[in-house]
Amino acid sequence: MTAGPATGDLLSAVVTLLGGISDSVRILPATVPIGDMIDQLRGARPEMTPEMTLVLAGPDLTAIDRAMLLAAMGPLAIELAPARRIGVLDIADGAAAAEIAAAARFLIEAGSTTGQTLRIEAVS
Repeated sequence: MTAGPATGDLLSAVVTLLGGISDSVRILPATVPIGDMIDQLRGARPEMTPEMTLVLAGPDLTAIDRAMLLAAMGPLAIELAPARRIGVLDIADGAAAAEIAAAARFLIEAGSTTGQTLRIEAVS
């Protein structure tokens, strides 16, 4: 099995495959420390943030950081609702960019969905 692309490469690939996504959507890679990232999402002023934030938890994220991120999404979604939505793509090593983009599109277009995590596995 070959290693998947780095998170920055995933972000670029997903944005490219999605085409012109709306200004109401922000796609960003999970960053560590996870607590700082969550505080940043929580503290952003609603008028300055997009309606939907989609976090990419790439394969380079450590197990403990991944667990913290995924555990925080439900409560964070409740806190940010109804003005803002949040979702996570939990991306396995070797996952195809097209599959990641399809999952991203699903969460972005599911207007009544927030706090959801979709796991994208590598297809063998």
